[in-house]
Amino acid sequence: MTEPAMDTGSFSARHAAKKDWKLDAGLQRAIQMSLAGGVRHVVDIGAGVGKYVEWLRDECRVEALGLDGIPGVGDLSNGLVEECDLTGVLSQREFDLGVCAEVGEHIPLELTEQFIANITSIVALRLLVSWAVPNQRGRNHINCQSPEWVANAFGRHGWQLQWDATEQLRKIAGKGWDHKLLFFHR
Repeated sequence: MTEPAMDTGSFSARHAAKKDWKLDAGLQRAIQMSLAGGVRHVVDIGAGVGKYVEWLRDECRVEALGLDGIPGVGDLSNGLVEECDLTGVLSQREFDLGVCAEVGEHIPLELTEQFIANITSIVALRLLVSWAVPNQRGRNHINCQSPEWVANAFGRHGWQLQWDATEQLRKIAGKGWDHKLLFFHR
């Protein structure tokens, strides 16, 4: 049984240290496609212990940083991920691409607007977001939303859902991502 998430939706340090963090090959392919066109600075929002950050740095040769609210995540990730409250106000910085996979559904509804404002304030060009849909199974899913709801929420912050690119990335990512992966452009 999984420990409940913290009030902000983040995993506890104890759970994060025990969790078997894995890379998803389909999501890796979608992220690689999102890097096309000169993306050099990437942020993984809700990065866990930084497996994708490490992969982005080592295999994709881009500057990458992870952000997560797990207490002590800097030590757990060997410095790949900065500890921060994703539902609080983030310090100003700018990344070309933001990846936020498997995070939004864990954020309490009352903190969702600040969470989205944070994401959209630190990313300049592209966002690759997944958000669990209503009735999707999963642990600690407390805020599942339809793709239309997510598109509208990001749209209020100046981001446009790119349907053609979304469909292409969903096909590339494959099963499991085909209904919840969304690609936005500013």
